Amino acid sequence: MIEIDLAGADLDAFDRYEAAVLAVLTDLGGTVLARVRDSGARREWHLLQVPDRSVWDAFLRDPRRLAQAWMLDLARVTASRYEVRPIG
Repeated sequence: MIEIDLAGADLDAFDRYEAAVLAVLTDLGGTVLARVRDSGARREWHLLQVPDRSVWDAFLRDPRRLAQAWMLDLARVTASRYEVRPIG
């Protein structure tokens, strides 16, 4: 799960970045299960599924994702990643 702090963010730049990099994740075999934003547009959460750690590592190193880093800088967001599992 990824939690993104959108306070002070350029939401248009962030949405463009997300469209580009989440497509890379999908190409590598990952799945976006949910992408939700609070009603005040101050926080967003992504629930992602990857088959194994190697897919996540490949995503982090993928040149298509890395080429978009400038857009993430422009968006002015911070993010935290949590490894989660179903409990019920």
